[in-house]
Amino acid sequence: RSAPLQMGYVPDGLTPAEYERLKKKEAADSAANKKKFLNKPFERLDEWLIAREKKFPNKPGAGHRFVKLKYDMEKEENFTRN
Repeated sequence: RSAPLQMGYVPDGLTPAEYERLKKKEAADSAANKKKFLNKPFERLDEWLIAREKKFPNKPGAGHRFVKLKYDMEKEENFTRN
């Protein structure tokens, strides 16, 4: 049997140790960001509107929030009912 490959990707300008530290830091930052939003309660529309009006008085359309879609809005089969 042959030995497994001992190669890996390391960006130019970084040593393998520096790249490992960078990957660990990015993974920790990602985990912290996910943890921040993990147990956030759902917000009702009326609560959101009241908070938005306090933060952006007399500015219609300000304070938008974007959400992920569960379905691809371009595909028609997502909207057909059986």
